[in-house]
Amino acid sequence: MKITNQKISYNFIAPQYLVMLQDAHSEPLSSKIKEKATVTQGQELTHSRHDYSAVYSPVSGRVKKISHIRYPGEEHDTPAMLIDFEGRIAHYGEKKFDINSQSANKALEKIKRASVYDNFFGYYYPILESALQSQTDTIVVFAMDPHPLSMLEEFLVATESHKIAQALSIVCKLFEARNQEMPHLTIIAQQRKTGHILKKALKAHIPQVLRLLKILTLSKKTCSSFYASSNTKVGFLLNLYRETLKMSAEDSGSNLMLTHPSTLLQIYDAVWCSKPVIDKYIQFTYSREHNMYIKTSLGTPLYYLFKEFLPSSEHLEQVYLTTILQSKHSVPLSLPIMKSYSHVYALSNKEFSLLYGSL
Repeated sequence: MKITNQKISYNFIAPQYLVMLQDAHSEPLSSKIKEKATVTQGQELTHSRHDYSAVYSPVSGRVKKISHIRYPGEEHDTPAMLIDFEGRIAHYGEKKFDINSQSANKALEKIKRASVYDNFFGYYYPILESALQSQTDTIVVFAMDPHPLSMLEEFLVATESHKIAQALSIVCKLFEARNQEMPHLTIIAQQRKTGHILKKALKAHIPQVLRLLKILTLSKKTCSSFYASSNTKVGFLLNLYRETLKMSAEDSGSNLMLTHPSTLLQIYDAVWCSKPVIDKYIQFTYSREHNMYIKTSLGTPLYYLFKEFLPSSEHLEQVYLTTILQSKHSVPLSLPIMKSYSHVYALSNKEFSLLYGSL
């Protein structure tokens, strides 16, 4: 599966959004907003219990309804807010943020308030603070997806390399602000070209890191063998993590900070644009040969994506989503895009089995 010549649709806008009101641990949050109220894009919607857990409105509009829905396979209902989009898009322009010893904590607060989320391992982002406190010597940019056939993270490098490089410069400046040495940088991808695209962007933004840079390729064959030998997706991730440790620690110590292009884009938005996490990139697979990369907003109901990009969706037997800790599950089209979703499969049962086996 190549990432070139793919159909791309940025900033898909739906007429309604269904926003799940829950924290980082899937615990329900109470709404600050009442029904019929007007909200603006990026407005905080919930009373948050701790850092990284705020829920923000993905669009400007009017709250039509606050109710509860139940995920497939879940035992409890989750509160949700239905928002009618009213045609106003906020502009989050770049605002250069110089990080020094005085402003470093402010940058971290921006990342906390934005509710930055790591899409690969499924955690919110205190890992950056942990890395700053533990004398981390290597940052590993894992430009790969949990499933070996998914190419979303490498697609993001190909299309947003300069933003990713700027986010890495933010991370490196945070280390410098703590009077720590600049860490080594390792890029791991399935395609070596991906690493060189990012290297070119790094040269423009933080050239001093190039002497500490290493590009590694973890082939699709290796990923497939890991996947085949793992009983669960969690096991597959652990195998990849162990291989990453082995590959990355050859020329450095063992204190690693693992991050991913999608996470770095969130850090870029949080620090440079003061933008909360309200956008989501999705890889949309709708046949053996066709993949589409879509940038949409959190809370977009699957129904509207299918209506826009797949008019014949009524013939589908199942719609599948992949999440971080679940291999797959079929879902109703009323379910919205959430932070933990990275890949939508619009396939019949037979197509899914032929293309992905048991996944």
